[in-house]
Amino acid sequence: MSRQRARLAEPQDEPRWIAAAVAAVLVLFVTLATSSLRDDSQTSDEAIHLAAGFAHITRADFAVNPEHPPLAKEIAALPLLFMNVSLPLQDPSWAGAHASAFQLPLGERFLYHNGVPFMTLLIAGRLPIVALGALLCLLVFVFARSLFGWRAGLISLTLCALDPNILAHSRLVTTDLAISFFLLLALYFLHRYLTNATTLNLALTGVAVGLTLASKFSAVVVIPSILLVLLAKRRSAALAASGVIVTIALVTLAATYAFVNLPVYLAGLKGVFSTVTGGSEAFLLGSISDKGWWYYYPVAMALKTPVPELIVFALIPFAFRAAKRGADRVDHLVLSVPLALFAAASLASARDVGLRHVLPLYPILFVLSGAIVWLLPAGRPAASAHPSARKAPALVAVVVLALWQAGSALYIHPSYLAYFNELGGGPSNGWRLLSDSNVDWGQDFIRLRRLMEAQGVDDLLLGHYGNQDPGAYGIAYQYLPGAGHIHPPPDHLVGSERTLLALSVMSLQGMFLRDKQAYRWLWEKEPLARVGWSIFVYDLTADRDALGHLAGFYDRARMPAQAAWARGRLSRMDLTAPPK
Repeated sequence: MSRQRARLAEPQDEPRWIAAAVAAVLVLFVTLATSSLRDDSQTSDEAIHLAAGFAHITRADFAVNPEHPPLAKEIAALPLLFMNVSLPLQDPSWAGAHASAFQLPLGERFLYHNGVPFMTLLIAGRLPIVALGALLCLLVFVFARSLFGWRAGLISLTLCALDPNILAHSRLVTTDLAISFFLLLALYFLHRYLTNATTLNLALTGVAVGLTLASKFSAVVVIPSILLVLLAKRRSAALAASGVIVTIALVTLAATYAFVNLPVYLAGLKGVFSTVTGGSEAFLLGSISDKGWWYYYPVAMALKTPVPELIVFALIPFAFRAAKRGADRVDHLVLSVPLALFAAASLASARDVGLRHVLPLYPILFVLSGAIVWLLPAGRPAASAHPSARKAPALVAVVVLALWQAGSALYIHPSYLAYFNELGGGPSNGWRLLSDSNVDWGQDFIRLRRLMEAQGVDDLLLGHYGNQDPGAYGIAYQYLPGAGHIHPPPDHLVGSERTLLALSVMSLQGMFLRDKQAYRWLWEKEPLARVGWSIFVYDLTADRDALGHLAGFYDRARMPAQAAWARGRLSRMDLTAPPK
């Protein structure tokens, strides 16, 4: 490390208020995360992740949900050890989860039919992920400060803590936040080893790499990343250091599988890579494909990353150029190499199901964003600072970007999953651009129930996507065809005077429906409400054309009782219509 960089990063140069500022940002992050997670219904994979994590810990059973490594699930399930919770060992869903890959019924049984109210159980599982999110924000600050100084640390921390995508996935029982944290932790310890080659730093790197591998199967990219960085920095000792890191990583990974179940990891890795190369139905800019688009993730990042972040990310190369310190740039290969390899892997993937799959790129970019202090007068090394540099314009720009970033997080609160930036037309236009966990993951049934109460209706028509049972959230509904359900549709017919139709964005788009055009007739209708931006509610009470569509739709779906109901509503309109 050069003396100039050391001077920039010296802790004794920091103002006394830095610790208080960092604590305040972390408190804000935790407040935003916890206050929003309470009203999110169960998202797609959370139920089975909780059940699997509990099975991993209490029974060392890793046959449940083998398509995901265990660490994130085990962390989420820790609070459940202190609750009146049990696995449904005698229920058919337990045997079914071990006999086939269809395991969602086990998750549903575990979450909704246990000794604890399901929302209590769900919130308990989400809180450890919030803690991981806070640790990620802190790590981003520490890493950026160690590279570029305290001003950089604050910039990086602000970007991370107020990023809607980080907030979205810091509140859910999924694997995406875990890999983002542990990957950055591995890179942090690798950087420490490269600058101070002690046995402890080498061992800590190996442990962190193992935890990264245990978080998500896509983390295997970390292995070639570390090898390339070591070859660039310590060519003579690269193979030996890599061998030590990989050995310790494998032992750590095995520990998360109770040491005797590591073959489950290899089988899961093989299975996941077959789905990554095989593709899955996806939605992009109004089109549906099961082949995928190589540019899916760059487009998703452009549409869902706050514009202030995009501006800062674009400035990173200029910041390094302004620093004029070529001898130091090799230190940042520890970030740029994994960034490039993970990005390349995303371009090669045919599984285009959500921005969350490239979430690990964001913390790396946040740390690198700290380099923009080299573009600010106060952050430039003495050799490169211009005597006439004025602080005011640069400080104003930083403040404007920070306020813009904060505004993005506060505006979308609490519906972080559905965030879209100004380039994408905001969250109201997001459903025309992307799908799945980018906007609709089944998270808004609690809010839908509240809307029903506010509108004074006891039931409505519902076409939803997901494996949740809307009835568990107090929603009485008449079924409209959707996808992802594990329960047979109810026979209920709407009895309320008003005819409200609620449609998940996934259904509105035609995702996973045989008839992709099934709900296209609603695309140009203005909704009565957009619930969390993921469920659109239409008032069809006096809409003759819409009721006619419903009658024909139910006829084609071979649902005669529902078709008769729609025609009955039409007849009632004729009887109550004023005479001409």
